[in-house]
Amino acid sequence: MQVCSPLQGIVREKLKGITSNPWVAPLPYVENIDRHPAIDFSFYHFEGYNTFANFPIQSILPGKVILIEDNRFPYGYMVLIETPLSQVDPAFLPSIPQPTQLPPSIYTTDDRCPVDGKKVTNDPSLKSIYVLYAHLSSLPLVKNGESVSCGELIGYAGKTGNAAEEHLHLEIRIGPSNALFNSIASYHSSITPEERYNYCIWSISGVFQAVDPAILLYPN
Repeated sequence: MQVCSPLQGIVREKLKGITSNPWVAPLPYVENIDRHPAIDFSFYHFEGYNTFANFPIQSILPGKVILIEDNRFPYGYMVLIETPLSQVDPAFLPSIPQPTQLPPSIYTTDDRCPVDGKKVTNDPSLKSIYVLYAHLSSLPLVKNGESVSCGELIGYAGKTGNAAEEHLHLEIRIGPSNALFNSIASYHSSITPEERYNYCIWSISGVFQAVDPAILLYPN
């Protein structure tokens, strides 16, 4: 399966030099996958580029757009794209860490993330890769339900949401397929109980487990 650079015109081999923290082999890159399960890309100067503002962002995998976020905290303008594992080349699957089964608990998912509003639905019999692109400068160029190809332009880098400077927050999770989120948001006075519940399901419930993006992005 082809994996494309998230930054238009910059090949994957050069991504290590423009992350928020220096990348040093071996993997994993993400030091604390629970607190910040993502890689942030940005620069002030890089090979003739003088700013990261409005830098073109492209999809790293083919898939389907399942959520467009209209500048909600903390992700700002955001797009979430799903790629079913059934569509991944079997030869590539061993390089993708599979989620571990959640340990037995007396607490249900609804206990951990109290439902307030429409419940997040999914198909637990199938698994998908979900890639989240956050802090875009404006609404993405793609729409909900659209198919996207590897390397397709999906938006431009910004500093919306919880971002001090322009950067791309790239987050990857594996979880049950066909997930339906109406909105994912938290940590702000304007957030609704339903958005907070959706954020809990996405980020801390264990239903969607974080994967270090470096495993897919950085060639061996």
